[in-house]
Amino acid sequence: MHKGLITGLMLGSAAYLLGQNQPVDPPKRGTISGLTVDGKSGEPVRKVLVILRLVPSSASTNTPAVLPPGGIGTTSDAAGKFTLLDLEPGTYAATTSRDGYVAARDSLRQIVTVKVGETADELKLKLLRTGVISGRVLDSMGSR
Repeated sequence: MHKGLITGLMLGSAAYLLGQNQPVDPPKRGTISGLTVDGKSGEPVRKVLVILRLVPSSASTNTPAVLPPGGIGTTSDAAGKFTLLDLEPGTYAATTSRDGYVAARDSLRQIVTVKVGETADELKLKLLRTGVISGRVLDSMGSR
């Protein structure tokens, strides 16, 4: 009886150890992360919509873009940080949108490359606060 119990424990342990040594599939996708900041002060800007659109590859590769028509996006957090996970490898154009702001000239369309198993975290998107003009328009007689 003890011999059967010991044999069973040994076989179970061997099966467990063999299962632990199974190779893990390498990642097939990548990640983009970055920061949204005020272009003048450098302070983080929260609640910025960051949109990625896959840049079409050259015609020679015949690789179609597989993204929704409007791209994919996320919103920056209170610290201005954002992350987009599980992205197909390729080259993306990043754009931003937030009420009261416009993208700074050097952040209108930033290009970033996603590589398999890597995080592209150098993306810094700058925004500038917009102005408001208010008042009344009158003709030469002072009428509206």
